[in-house]
Amino acid sequence: AQQEVKQEPIMVDAIALVGEFDKNKLSANEKYKDKLVQTTGYIKNISNTATGSYYLSLNPNNDQYYFGTTIACYFEKKDELTSLVNGQSVIVQGTMQEMTLGFVAMKDCKIIK
Repeated sequence: AQQEVKQEPIMVDAIALVGEFDKNKLSANEKYKDKLVQTTGYIKNISNTATGSYYLSLNPNNDQYYFGTTIACYFEKKDELTSLVNGQSVIVQGTMQEMTLGFVAMKDCKIIK
């Protein structure tokens, strides 16, 4: 059986990541979409969707009045999320998706720290 190549994550600062999508969504999609990305953000919200996915909404900085683009990290299980609190800094890794309505989505996320 062919061994699956472990993809090295693209390490990127959340402010830079969000900034690239804000500046040019098309080029940011080309650069990041379907790639494994690791970034650090500040938890704005811990919740679940109507379809039963669990997600963290992350701000790129720790300004509680930040109103720009956020990062939505989707998780399969809630185990990793139950001990977290809003405002906490977390390092997440996930596969980049498209940017939609004010947030950049990442799927298959996991908490690195």
